[in-house]
Amino acid sequence: DDLRAALSYGASGAGAPASATCATAPPELRATTYRLAMSLGHLAYARRFLVEARDHLATAAAVAPDASDAVAALRLAAAAAHAEMRGQTAFNLLQDAYGRAEAAGDRRAAAITLAQASAIGGRCPALFAEPLTHQDLTALVERARSLAPSDDLEVDAYLALAGAWDGARGHTIPAPGAAEEAVETATRFGDLVLLSSALDAASCSAGADGHVNEALRLTTRRVSLLDRLPRHDPRVGGEVADIFHMASDTALAAGQLRVALAHAQRSKRDATAQ
Repeated sequence: DDLRAALSYGASGAGAPASATCATAPPELRATTYRLAMSLGHLAYARRFLVEARDHLATAAAVAPDASDAVAALRLAAAAAHAEMRGQTAFNLLQDAYGRAEAAGDRRAAAITLAQASAIGGRCPALFAEPLTHQDLTALVERARSLAPSDDLEVDAYLALAGAWDGARGHTIPAPGAAEEAVETATRFGDLVLLSSALDAASCSAGADGHVNEALRLTTRRVSLLDRLPRHDPRVGGEVADIFHMASDTALAAGQLRVALAHAQRSKRDATAQ
């Protein structure tokens, strides 16, 4: 409660909304308030106060000292929204981040956030009131590619994921080549969250083509990431839930009933432990 009160005081000053105070607050106050909002957002998420975490991260974006800090806060807020299974909210937050990055002339951040927005739109259509079409997703990916700098492995990883989840074969059915490229690029970059999403793309592609054992192998590789994913990080929440879901699903599709049950039981234990 003391931390919440401190954040409220720093963000609102003399009782005004944070957005009305940003331009006039002393830089030191804005910087301190931003750091507190980001830290409290992370802490609230770790304590499983998901909605509160997203609210604190939105406050961080509102009081951010510069556009780069605002983009970082919005991306983390989008991750928290994804963990809540609020795809449209996550997409909107990423679109906001993209707009701020583009306005600031940060083409790299603009490309990454736009690719993220496209990937979540293509990967999680059930979390949208009106799912994005293949044409919508393709337009986002093409715009992201036009902004992307060359020879940047992180940007390439996000672009590869967006390309895999572009809905070319239908919702949540990536093309095999695009999924393989996403796995290869994410593996080289070394980000476990991006790798999990890429492996999911490859597994969904294999399953759609009837290669159920290959889908299970890829999902088992995702399961092996679980112990290396920090559960207090908002970026991880959506992945962990999906890993357990797909682990049971692909095991069932492959006729491995005991494996499916083991994954379901582990999911329950994991949720209780966390």
